[in-house]
Amino acid sequence: MAEKVKQVPVCLALVTAGGQGERMGQPAPGWQGLPGKLFIELNGRPALSYTLEALLSVPAITGALIVTPARLQPLLERLLKAATLCADPQAWQPEPLAGSGRYRPARTLLAPALAARVLGVTAGGPDRQTSVYYGLRWLRQYWRETAEPAGAAQRSGSGRPPVVMVHDAARCLLQPALVQACAARIIGGHNCVAAVTPKDSVAVLDQTGRQLARPLARGQLVQLQTPQCFGLDALLAWHEAARQQGYQVTDDSALALWQQAAVDVVQSSYENLKLTTPEDIDLALAILNRRQAAAGSTGLSSETGLPPATD
Repeated sequence: MAEKVKQVPVCLALVTAGGQGERMGQPAPGWQGLPGKLFIELNGRPALSYTLEALLSVPAITGALIVTPARLQPLLERLLKAATLCADPQAWQPEPLAGSGRYRPARTLLAPALAARVLGVTAGGPDRQTSVYYGLRWLRQYWRETAEPAGAAQRSGSGRPPVVMVHDAARCLLQPALVQACAARIIGGHNCVAAVTPKDSVAVLDQTGRQLARPLARGQLVQLQTPQCFGLDALLAWHEAARQQGYQVTDDSALALWQQAAVDVVQSSYENLKLTTPEDIDLALAILNRRQAAAGSTGLSSETGLPPATD
């Protein structure tokens, strides 16, 4: 008798591309003159393009949904369509300007093959928690329409409910190796969150907020990042329960712990920073330039850490 093939759940990415960027101040107009954190230009490419490329370059990720403020939805849909239909496969790559250390900006948001793997763009809510909830509902409907009709699960090779990887678009220095590690953990049935250990000592303040109450053992602390990965149905149910009870959180792992679900930690990197203040832009550029220099000697793509694509 033939060995039964193990069913592997589909892994979908949910990219939260909101945030008002108040702490960023008023940075100069970004890629193609567009404002906002998503379009901060880093070596000729918008920040969002690095995020999407890192996620979609990993085969385990079936596709990505972008959740963004309603005012940006038409713009992102237009940019993705233009990238998908672009006849020039190099249009997404910036052109170095000789001797200047600067770049002529890329003409499209993403490589055509990657842009085609973005499932859609949907409008978020007034805060991150609501935006993730709206995105989860969109993905659940997508799954119902594409995979749950009779026979579709067998044709796709996966009868198990999908899993979801939630990631903040502003963490644009995400590396495919971390995406792969998180995908492997959740596909294996374990909730997980990317995190690093704090570099500094951490303490709790007293009730006045001006004096230290007690130190915390650094070995028992982690700084949470994204990606954060869970079963799609479970995470959606937790969000619905939180909405019913008025429970507010700042990330999805808090909902999992609230529901007494176990969450594994996947070791991340301090380079997986979130663009929040102007200093983060300088640091991001320094990291990208170092990666590019290293890639030049190893033959790896500077953005993805993978071998360059070939025709």
